[in-house]
Amino acid sequence: RLIGKQGRYVSFLKQNSGAKIYISTLPYTQEFQICHIEGLQQQVEMALSFIGKKFKDLDLTNLYVPPLTLPSLPITSWLLLPSGVTVEVIVVNIVSAGHMFVQQHTHPTYHALRSLDQQMFLCYSQPGTPALPSPAEVGVICAAPAMDGAWWRAQVITFYKETEEVEIRYVDYGGYDKMKINSLRQIRQVSGVLHIVFLCGKRRCD
Repeated sequence: RLIGKQGRYVSFLKQNSGAKIYISTLPYTQEFQICHIEGLQQQVEMALSFIGKKFKDLDLTNLYVPPLTLPSLPITSWLLLPSGVTVEVIVVNIVSAGHMFVQQHTHPTYHALRSLDQQMFLCYSQPGTPALPSPAEVGVICAAPAMDGAWWRAQVITFYKETEEVEIRYVDYGGYDKMKINSLRQIRQVSGVLHIVFLCGKRRCD
């Protein structure tokens, strides 16, 4: 009913809301399908409004709340794992037995990661890219050097004024690092839109 005959209802949703809509089948079961709705907040809300009118018994309440333990990106920027269903993931960084980072390699945005890595390398390997201002603002997104000369997007977690060092969290690959603030770069924008497609989520197993 959501897809419609020959995809007509999904096409209607895309055209009238402006949101991007993907429907994917889970690898381990045919009982569930995941509907991804991506776009500006008003585009997503409009798509959900249309869906709510067609499926009147469907609960569209947002079940997620921002984590309280660390400064975080807006919850709408994180790629969250759906509750109650099996999702195939890649574990990309393990902090401890109960704290790990995963990527959803079956998500429609995953293919963009390699292109993003190449663009980051080309952009921030050039001399003259603006450094991150000091003192660093906690929660700000920046570009940070990573292994093998790569540049990854990172979020400032803590700023140590005495040593001019920052603790960062890599947002696409997970994990934490501590480095001098002068090694970080201001994140660049293209056409006024910040490249934010967060592929890596923090999962805690208590």
